[in-house]
Amino acid sequence: MSARIAYDVGPPRGDDDVQALAEVLAVSFNAPAERILENFEAAGGAERLRVVRHGDDVVGGLLLIAMGQWFGGRSVPQAGVSIVGVEPAFRGRGAGRALIEETVRGLHADGVPLSTLYPATVPVYRAAGYELAGSRWDVRVGLKGLPTRSAPSDAGGPLDVRRAGDDDLPAMVAAQESFARLHAGTLHRDDFIWRRVRNPRRIPAHHHVVEEDGAITGLVSFIQTETADGFYDLAVSDVAALTTAAADRLLAFLGTHQSMAGAMHLQLPPHHALLARLPEWRAKAKLQLPWMARLAHVDAALAARGWPAGVVAELHLDVADDVVPANAGRRVLRVADGRATVEPGGAGSLRVDVRGLAALFTGFRTPDALRLQGLLDGPPEDRALAASAFAGPDPWMMEMF
Repeated sequence: MSARIAYDVGPPRGDDDVQALAEVLAVSFNAPAERILENFEAAGGAERLRVVRHGDDVVGGLLLIAMGQWFGGRSVPQAGVSIVGVEPAFRGRGAGRALIEETVRGLHADGVPLSTLYPATVPVYRAAGYELAGSRWDVRVGLKGLPTRSAPSDAGGPLDVRRAGDDDLPAMVAAQESFARLHAGTLHRDDFIWRRVRNPRRIPAHHHVVEEDGAITGLVSFIQTETADGFYDLAVSDVAALTTAAADRLLAFLGTHQSMAGAMHLQLPPHHALLARLPEWRAKAKLQLPWMARLAHVDAALAARGWPAGVVAELHLDVADDVVPANAGRRVLRVADGRATVEPGGAGSLRVDVRGLAALFTGFRTPDALRLQGLLDGPPEDRALAASAFAGPDPWMMEMF
């Protein structure tokens, strides 16, 4: 049996480490190292990087993106794990697992409640305590037959749509945040994510807004992607509507492209209220990617999220976490008035693996489903109470990172 390889994980020690990581990730993602370095800089520089070393050699690493995620109307601080890669000669030899596990321990030490990622492979992240906890959808809507004018608004006539300028960005950010907080799992974006949304595929998008009484109540950003027949589709990178009138006006505005465009693609879940405003169901929904979540700091995460306003609950949790021992053990979670407190101790009657707690936290899995998955167990009455406390809309994200 070969000896276990020793790895060291931490921030880059200097510019040489940053360059070495960019070259490793260039191979992993088949992209120029210069583009990888641009992403490092845009996300906050070397302090957001973690590298794994074998001796003095950088053999892998990742990028951490500081942002938030909306649950129960509150933004939970989280670290998005992005562009994870390992030198091919060290794949399957524990480097990736060491990188992820030590990164999680560092996030816990820093008090970061939550971490999410899009997995290229699931097992290595599950081994570090991540679990499938939400979805990213692609909904294709055929444009033929969509109305090109919306119904009159409460103000009298149909709302106007106008092209947005740079001066509109603060109001667009505020409107998008108001929209996102109504859902579960949606991102509270940092500047890095906003730049990606506004320039998808490194192409500047077209931005339009809807206004009511001088306030932006709807917005949409899209690029045009050529199709095989010489026409194009609309790839919508951002959309938000705060009123029914704004939703109808945005759909009608997108419908005006039907003379040249065949369809639009939106990263919304198929059950979303905006899609329910379509006069006919000309949509095909595809699960594009699942995402995974990890409670890096269990107590901080439970205290940070919002909870159903009408629920009063006391749950006695016994959490298992082999990677972050400080997360493990018994605690009492008390929920009331839309907030929660966490105290050590209690009966530990609801036993849950930290992976199961992540899927429960986001609302992606019910306690009974997690019991079947082998990640949670406890008396039926405790599972039912947990189902009420963690109840919420299905978690989803629009953005990639």
